[in-house]
This record gives sequence, C-alpha cells and structure tokens, in this order.
Amino acid sequence: MGWQPAGEHPELQRSGKALPGQAGTRRYRHTQERRQVSNIAEHYTYRVHWSPEDELFVGTVAELPSLSWLAPDQTEAFAGIRQVALETVADLEADGDVVPPALADREYSGKFLVRVPPEAHRQLVIEAAEQNVSLNRLAAARLIRATQPTGG
Repeated sequence: MGWQPAGEHPELQRSGKALPGQAGTRRYRHTQERRQVSNIAEHYTYRVHWSPEDELFVGTVAELPSLSWLAPDQTEAFAGIRQVALETVADLEADGDVVPPALADREYSGKFLVRVPPEAHRQLVIEAAEQNVSLNRLAAARLIRATQPTGG
C-alpha cells in the first residue's frame, strides 16, 4: 500500500494507514534519534480484525480507543497499531499527560454492579431459587460461560 496519512513523514516507510477515532487526529512527532519509550504499551490489549467495509485488517488497542491502523495483512495491522500506541504513550509522557494503565496490569476485585430491568431481576431470582444457588452464583456462572470461547 505505502499510503501515509496527512502529518506522517514519508521516511517512516510503513504501509497501512492510521485512522483517527472519536478523540480526533493526533499528530505524531518523529525524531531521527531513537526515543526511549515506556514499556506500558507493551502490555496493552491489541486486537486485529477484518473490516469488510475497508477490505483491510484493522488493528486496535483497547487502552487507546481513538487509535486504529489499517493494513492489507494481519501482521502489518498489528505492527502498525503497536507502533502508533508506543508513539502515543511517548507523546503523552513527554507532554506530562496521563498515560492509560494497561488493562492486563490492573488489579481486579472480582466485584462489579450490574443493573437489569426489575422483571429480569425477578426472573433470575426465581431461576436461582429453582437451582438452589444464590443469584450471585447464577449470574457469575452465566457471565463466565458467555466469555468462554465456543468450540466447534
């Protein structure tokens, strides 16, 4: 592809394209010397998926949802979004802005509040009682089951 978005320097020689998200376009400063980049982006949650609309693979990073990278193959999409995330973290640090923590590095309590309509609440309580389990156990089992990959 070789297309570079506005504001990118042609000497980077990267294929694919960066797409601004809801946060808008962010210009990246590139320097000849190699920057010391924080390792936090190494722990970020990256995903690559096919976009039928763009007919390209899209790389995204959960901790920086306004960033994405389009490329013709999965490897390029991953490399592109990873590099943009590393550069964004470096820019945030250089500007003294808050760098989002990696989801994988956070500690989780195992507790969160879920609001459901009153009728759904009633139905779940009845189902839990029929199964002789607590509502919490029923809800946890369903959430865990819903997050398990489906095998075929």
